[in-house]
Amino acid sequence: MFLDILEIALLGIASALWPLLLVVVVIALNTSRPVRILGWFLVGGLLTTISIDTALVFALQGSSFVEGPRPTADGWVDIVVGLLALLAALVLQLGTEGKGPKRFRPQPKDDKPSRTQEWIEGLVERGATLSFVAGIVATILPAPFALIAMKNISELDISDAQAFGLIVLFNLLMFSMVEIPLGGFAVAPDWARRVATGFNNWLAENLRNVAIYALLVGGVVELARGLFAVFT
Repeated sequence: MFLDILEIALLGIASALWPLLLVVVVIALNTSRPVRILGWFLVGGLLTTISIDTALVFALQGSSFVEGPRPTADGWVDIVVGLLALLAALVLQLGTEGKGPKRFRPQPKDDKPSRTQEWIEGLVERGATLSFVAGIVATILPAPFALIAMKNISELDISDAQAFGLIVLFNLLMFSMVEIPLGGFAVAPDWARRVATGFNNWLAENLRNVAIYALLVGGVVELARGLFAVFT
């Protein structure tokens, strides 16, 4: 049981490095109201992911997909998600080297922000309502590692309350990159702003590499886990 919970926690940490969440953090920290934007994005995101994950777990519980002598999901979900994560890492790496599809290649730096960036920043700057909606839209489809975590929770022999607690724990870990700067601004705003500025600059420069390494490590682990489950 402890190892199962540890794996779910690690999947939550890996999901925290999901590129879309990191992009939101970068945009929010570049605005004049990061606390308000991050706070409402967090509320919208948690409401969405916890609702969807809870429905998914309770739908899987008791089904042949996760239970029985040879459950359908035994290993194959891990293999598929692991391969998809490795494929995504490969595409991003090829884009970094200028060999992949043009949309995945780094764009040359320009002092003038792109129209897309201006549009996103304009939406975020408009306040809490759009940040809340952005939290819903950005998380309405579960990340690959979240799917594996929900499958793992549904396989555990625990009560509904315990399953829901694990779902909440996973999602709190998944949004940790939003929660940490938000907590810092709430407790020590001046210190948090100095740290956030440095972190934001680093993240903006290394976002692609962070995504590649997270997908690579997560993909290898899940692929190995799935192969072990299928062939043993």
